[in-house]
Amino acid sequence: MLKISIVQEPTDFDITVRQPGEQWLRKHPNAKPADYRDYWVKCLPGLNRIYKGICCYYGIFIERATGGETVDHYLPKSKYPHLAYEWENFRYSSIKANSRKGNYLDVIDPTKLPSINTFMLDFSTGELYYDDIYPLSIKSLLDSTISRLKLNDKDLCNARLEHYAAYLRNEITDTGLRARSPFVYQEAVRQQLI
Repeated sequence: MLKISIVQEPTDFDITVRQPGEQWLRKHPNAKPADYRDYWVKCLPGLNRIYKGICCYYGIFIERATGGETVDHYLPKSKYPHLAYEWENFRYSSIKANSRKGNYLDVIDPTKLPSINTFMLDFSTGELYYDDIYPLSIKSLLDSTISRLKLNDKDLCNARLEHYAAYLRNEITDTGLRARSPFVYQEAVRQQLI
């Protein structure tokens, strides 16, 4: 997982997403979140461009290992309907990560990671881990994030290792690794492997 920043909303966001969404909510105050109009999909191209196609939870370009692109409502629509059409609540995510996160609140917000190196990578296994420097409350949230998003499942670990192996085989450059798997690139640089 990479630390990301919320960028300013696109100039057309209010007209294309927020206003129609809020209007729909006013007309349907008792609607279930599954029935909400998905005006947020109109900002997917912008999110893709801003985050260069990188899933904010998995830190890799959205491809087969992570599934298709989607807008994740960091604070779930079911619990925070007033944020269903708010830019600051949107995270660019793979379908798989979004599905795993669901309506749970036990996943750390990638905009609120304590540091850019909160999560680290074991290049022998492809697994993520974190340093023991954090308070218990943060450690608990980091553990639940790893568990909830299955950050150490076999497919993700293998994808990370394959991205780095492709770099070692000179199949991709360091620029290519950074574009395809920026978390792996960041960790390779931090661990002085590049």
